[in-house]
Amino acid sequence: MPEDSAEALKWYTRAAEQGLAEAQTKVGYAFYNGVGTSVNYTQAMLWFQRAAGQKFAEAEFNLGVMYQRGEGVERDFRKLLNIIASRGSTARFLPKTIWLPCMNAGPEYHRISNKQ
Repeated sequence: MPEDSAEALKWYTRAAEQGLAEAQTKVGYAFYNGVGTSVNYTQAMLWFQRAAGQKFAEAEFNLGVMYQRGEGVERDFRKLLNIIASRGSTARFLPKTIWLPCMNAGPEYHRISNKQ
């Protein structure tokens, strides 16, 4: 996000409310990491779910990470695997090198990031 994170979040939220999956994912990222706002896993999950509903791979992955770690939701490997395996999910095409460490690692493994 740009230097003025709160302002960027305002504009991303406007785009996200219009249904743009990439913007929804960025808003989820902001709530997950507390960029331009305070950390709020419930809001992060909500925005990631909206984008994942449009088969946006990054959001599907971020949801999987939250289910794996139990952040904002009860830890649930079954839901994680359903995201990976769901018919039409783009996340199932992500390399196993991304998913396997995530499934086996603890919370210290990595933060959800949105690096360009």
